[in-house]
Amino acid sequence: VNLVTDGPPATALGFNPPAPDLMKQPPRPSDEPIMTPWMITRYCLTGLYVGIATVGIFVGHYLDMGISLSQLSKWGKCGELWQPPTLLGGSEGNTVLSCKDIFSGEGRMLPQTLSLTTLVCIEMFKALSAVSIDNSLLSVGPHKNPWLVLGVTVPMLLHLAVVYSGDIGLAGLGKSFGVVPLSKENWISVFKWSAPILIVEELLKAVGRAFNRSNQEKRAAEMMAKRSTTLEERLAEVTRASTSAAETFLSLKKRLEEEKAVLRGKLENMALQKNNDEGQLQDRSEEDIDRLRSQTESLKLRLDEVGDFFRQMEEQRMQLVNTIGGIV
Repeated sequence: VNLVTDGPPATALGFNPPAPDLMKQPPRPSDEPIMTPWMITRYCLTGLYVGIATVGIFVGHYLDMGISLSQLSKWGKCGELWQPPTLLGGSEGNTVLSCKDIFSGEGRMLPQTLSLTTLVCIEMFKALSAVSIDNSLLSVGPHKNPWLVLGVTVPMLLHLAVVYSGDIGLAGLGKSFGVVPLSKENWISVFKWSAPILIVEELLKAVGRAFNRSNQEKRAAEMMAKRSTTLEERLAEVTRASTSAAETFLSLKKRLEEEKAVLRGKLENMALQKNNDEGQLQDRSEEDIDRLRSQTESLKLRLDEVGDFFRQMEEQRMQLVNTIGGIV
């Protein structure tokens, strides 16, 4: 079963096309697990139906023979606690079955084949439905992934080859797997039990779309709120930096004015010095003036840098104010 139903279809599912609305979906949270609670619930529900259908067609075969559930639950006591039913054969007469005819050998092969074929068909239907996780088969059909169609067709042909191995000259192959050929009525029963998985999948997809839409709207709102909060924090940071730059600018400007005043005072003192040591005093004064000029130039450069930084902070602050206003 695993070799036929899981290998090729599972490999082909790797070539599924992206969802049509993929770029419209907000990013998934980085801490969100691959297997979400809803996805686990969904797989449990589909798995439950697979189990019910596989066992149901097996049990249904014996119920059609006239064996009750109570008798079937005590199949090991057949011939002791209860007797096999007599099959009505019409013009050919009635057929009396033995417990061995019902529960062993070829009598057991038919319900086994029904269960196995139902399981294989369900898995193939599920694979075709899995071409999209949430989109309906009516909007994203299996033809969107040709490899999936091939991955379903090949295993189904292999299963049919085993079931009808006697018709292709390999009678021992079916017997080794414990299966027998199915009639038209048998196939009708198989599809009655296997086809509803498509309805189950479509219903679960519809619920999943509604659930995902609600989560996406919630995540989008959270992202907008988080972005707004981040922008407000950035605005506060830029405002603080702008205020600090303005204070530094005013402090440097005041210091520059003081340095200029000291420089003017030195120049005035040099003009008033008229004594015998005038040359030495002038040399010392010129050294002081050069030092003050150097400090003044340094302060001017620093003042220009702070002024540029202040203007940049103001521009960023206005941009953030406009952005936050647009979001609100």
